[in-house]
Amino acid sequence: MRKHQLFLVLIAACAAGVFASPAHAAQAGGADISVLTPKSQENRISIDYSAWTGLLRDIVFNMGPSSRRRAPTVDPDLGTRSVYGHDSPLRLEGNRVVFSQMSPEYIAAITEYKNDLIAIGNEIDLTAMSRNEQLAFWLNLHNAITIEQIALQYPVRKPSNIRVGPDGAKLNEAKLVTVKGVALSLNDIRTRIVYKNWSAPKVIYGFFRGDIGGPSIRNEAYTASNVSRLLDKNAVEYVNSLRGVTDTSQVLLVSSVYKEARPYFFEDWPNALRTHLRDYLKPEIADSLNLGAPVRFRSYEDDIADLAGGETGSSVASTQVVDSFTGAPRDSGNISPQVTRVVREAIEKRREQLARGEYNTTVTIEDVPSAPEGEEVE
Repeated sequence: MRKHQLFLVLIAACAAGVFASPAHAAQAGGADISVLTPKSQENRISIDYSAWTGLLRDIVFNMGPSSRRRAPTVDPDLGTRSVYGHDSPLRLEGNRVVFSQMSPEYIAAITEYKNDLIAIGNEIDLTAMSRNEQLAFWLNLHNAITIEQIALQYPVRKPSNIRVGPDGAKLNEAKLVTVKGVALSLNDIRTRIVYKNWSAPKVIYGFFRGDIGGPSIRNEAYTASNVSRLLDKNAVEYVNSLRGVTDTSQVLLVSSVYKEARPYFFEDWPNALRTHLRDYLKPEIADSLNLGAPVRFRSYEDDIADLAGGETGSSVASTQVVDSFTGAPRDSGNISPQVTRVVREAIEKRREQLARGEYNTTVTIEDVPSAPEGEEVE
């Protein structure tokens, strides 16, 4: 079995209903998304995502928590008027995927893993798994598709500009996978499966959209046992960042991520959103915001969440990383000046946070609803 392939752990699973029968497959071929609606748990199947965690640890660069300070203006390169790489004032928030360092072989491995995940979704009855198992599956599948598609079209400055397939559909709208006969887009997975069937707003923060403006990508996979806790951690990072919430003297500015989620979680708008934000805002940040001000959506930062700004450039150094499959060193290619600059800026940001006592090196969640390991996400 391939080292990066998914493994199923079957624990006292009933033979009936675990694997899709031909009759079920034929029924699902009607492309009715209701076949993916969670039902009462009928089996104890779990999926081991350790291979996905191995991949993520190779490709995710941790930028640390937001300092709630806009990054400094980037000076043009010497002798030019051009700025290469990231120049967004939000470029030091949210983790990054090192798309510029991925080899074709590595991208192919991500595609193969994604295909393995889809195959598992078609072989078992997802809807009879525990709700946390189902949620972890959809989050991991969504994020694997997002990373794969951006990597295939890299270099690209804005993931929203990516077009997929013969009809040139937008990345979010293209039907990229089929599970149980239902053709699904990234938007379908978020809104028609997860947002529709889970009531906890924190599920918003599990979806990586490939850009700076959205929730951060983690360097570990979601699992049934950690999904509630990790969603809380991602919620804390996002809500307390400039990407999530800021204000002017008269207006509370929130991410347009909440616009997509509004019909599902925030019917009593904007009061329900304010309540949700208070659940995750650190006290000192909540006190600095005018939470009672009228709510408006801020301009969304749609630059790619990588280190190079979606560009290729001349190299100044080379490095090696360890292949997550074989353990052998492999050449990661050259490190461009734009990558070097952002990494240095991230290091300097952390030093400043440490000096101000803002950088908590202990892994905790404070002043938020703390989820025990394995707590079910409703």
